[in-house]
Order: sequence, then structure tokens, then C-alpha cells
Amino acid sequence: MESIKLDRQKRKKGLFITLDGVDGVGKTTTCELLSKSLNAILFKSPSEPFQSTRYIVDTDINPLTRYFFFRAANQSDSKKIEALISAGNTVICDRYVFSTYAYHVAMDKRVNDIFEKTGLMEPDISILLSAPSNIRRERIKSRKLENPSYDRLLENNYKYQNKVQRVFKKLAMFEIDTEQNTPAQVVDIIIERINLFLSDASTD
Repeated sequence: MESIKLDRQKRKKGLFITLDGVDGVGKTTTCELLSKSLNAILFKSPSEPFQSTRYIVDTDINPLTRYFFFRAANQSDSKKIEALISAGNTVICDRYVFSTYAYHVAMDKRVNDIFEKTGLMEPDISILLSAPSNIRRERIKSRKLENPSYDRLLENNYKYQNKVQRVFKKLAMFEIDTEQNTPAQVVDIIIERINLFLSDASTD
């Protein structure tokens, strides 16, 4: 596995790395492996108190209501992450504002007109994990039924998931195909990307 060339004495602040993608691309597995490899903090968004109350909007059929809830969660999470980064921690974020955008634009195109990122901490590196629909479908089927019922409803709506992935692919993110790479290889690719970022930053 690739090593990270991060001189923490020279770099006072940690890195902020986000991983997004539709269900079944291997995002959670990659986040866990990457955070261990970098000795980083794994941050799952939305965090509390939004995570425990999201069922309220998850059962609301209004996409705009759901969007504003998750956008508020992004704002709250951004403040928490900023504090962690400032303390010198590297943070791996499992979903961020890019997921809020992609999932809700796929629900309602009006979100594209009201979406904004004012006040949000910008990631140093934004990763998009992707995989073909048939691969994602098989991965989802093999999961234990541990997610809330609404999550399972979205996971199994393959037409919607494909629409979300198309929205993701239009964003300026570094994309990695998880069908062609093992989780360990995906982590190696991300670490190569991190080292390139650090190399470019050192020459500025």
C-alpha cells in the first residue's frame, strides 16, 4: 500500500478529504481503509443531531424540505470539521455537500437553482467513487438489512441511483472506478492523489 508523504511538523493543519458516490460503490469500505492508512479521523455526514432526526425528512415527500435539512447538516458538519482540521487532524469525510447536491438535483431540478456552498469549508481533495449499475446492485443485495427502511428504498431504486451518478459525474471531482480496482488499490490511488496535492502545495 502506498505511503503518505505528510510532514506534520511543516504542515500545521491537517487535510480535508471527501468521498462521495451513490450507494454500492464501496464508499464506506474505502473511507474506513483510508482513515486507518492515514491515521485520520473518519467523519460521517450528516452527524448528530441531524443523523438521529433525519427520519423526519426522509419520510417527507417534498424534495426541497429534504434538501434544506441536509444543507443545514452540511453547514453544521463544516464547522466541526474545520475545528478538527485546525487542530492538525486529517479528516476523511464519508459524504459531504456534493452528495446533498447530487441526490437532491436528481429528485428535483429546482435544487440546481437554489444550491450554494456559502460558508462551507472546501475540501483539499474531493473523490468520487463510481461503479456500473449491475455491480452496485449486486453489492447492495449482499448487504445485511441494517440501514433504515428509507435508505433501503433509495438504495433499491436503481433508476434513481443511476440518475444520481450521472449528476455526480458532471461535478469537478476526481473519479475512481471501484469495479476495476480493489478497495486497497482505490486507497493507493487516493494516496497518490494526496501526495500530488502536497507536492503542488509545497511549490506554491
